[in-house]
Amino acid sequence: MNGARHQISQNAVVLGRSTEADIRIDDPGVSRKHAEIRPGTPAMVMDLGSTNGIVVDGQHTQRATLRDGSRIVLGSTTIVYRQVEG
Repeated sequence: MNGARHQISQNAVVLGRSTEADIRIDDPGVSRKHAEIRPGTPAMVMDLGSTNGIVVDGQHTQRATLRDGSRIVLGSTTIVYRQVEG
């Protein structure tokens, strides 16, 4: 995200503008608690009732299965999801 990598090492991470979010996104188009990523098989992303919603691989959605290289758009921020084997 913005050239930075964030490893997901817990059951779920919250993305948002709030200081309480696990991964903070400084973007006015992002809600305080905008979305949640749950790693696993399959990995999932879910909208948390945000104002502007989420777009995954070009589709507006409330939840989506993630694959390696999936593009998640929150506000004007694009996140590329990378799945690491092993």
